[in-house]
Amino acid sequence: MIPVFGRTNQVVPRFWYRPELGGASPDELADAISGTRQPVVDFSGNQALWGHAFRGKDVRAMTTWGLDLETANSESHASDLLGAHLIQSLSAIHRTTIDFYFLRIRRTLEEYQLIGALETLEVAKQDGLVQSICLFADGPSIAVQGVWRFHDAFEALLIRRNPTKEGEFQGLEPLAKERRVGVLVTEGHVWPDGDLRSLSRPAWASYMKHLSLSSAALIPLQAPTDIPLLESTSPLSEAEIRQEFMQSGEWIGENEKHG
Repeated sequence: MIPVFGRTNQVVPRFWYRPELGGASPDELADAISGTRQPVVDFSGNQALWGHAFRGKDVRAMTTWGLDLETANSESHASDLLGAHLIQSLSAIHRTTIDFYFLRIRRTLEEYQLIGALETLEVAKQDGLVQSICLFADGPSIAVQGVWRFHDAFEALLIRRNPTKEGEFQGLEPLAKERRVGVLVTEGHVWPDGDLRSLSRPAWASYMKHLSLSSAALIPLQAPTDIPLLESTSPLSEAEIRQEFMQSGEWIGENEKHG
């Protein structure tokens, strides 16, 4: 467990879970995740589906939102868009509060878009609808830094990590430490070749374990059996992860690409 997760002042587990279809039924995944210690669940993928599966279970909820914010044409429009998503989310997951609400930033936003969204989140927090206002860095670090430089409302940071492209993470980690926010990492979606899911399950688990060494890690979970695998495995280094890709024939290093 992480005793104090940044400015949220919450005790959180090392592994958070994002359930996904593919390896088990929603109810099986919900039962397995609920059996872990003080679980946090990302409902963003399919709120209605996972809200039904986790209904009545003792888990904390997180969600991410922000793509629609890019379309807002005024401060009030941004506020209305976020408010509508918040109400829809609470209804879909059958809860009265969202513990961690991550505002997703992919690119530079207009100031009125940010002000409308953040003021709405602050009101929602005061009303108990949101416990912690968080930032999802899903774009270039320079765009996220631009948001963060003038808005200090965020209590936690979600960011993707990739063993061969750590620039975005390294660009934001010092700022996260400086502002005492909790850091939650998850796998990167842009890889030079292949995909993290192409790894053997032990190697995948080892990389996820590697991510959790210095921060909390958001785990995409398709099978209940991955939970004990994550708990029991030893973390691999980034060099060992790259070696795993080369062994599977799916990693093409820069030398092989150009020479």
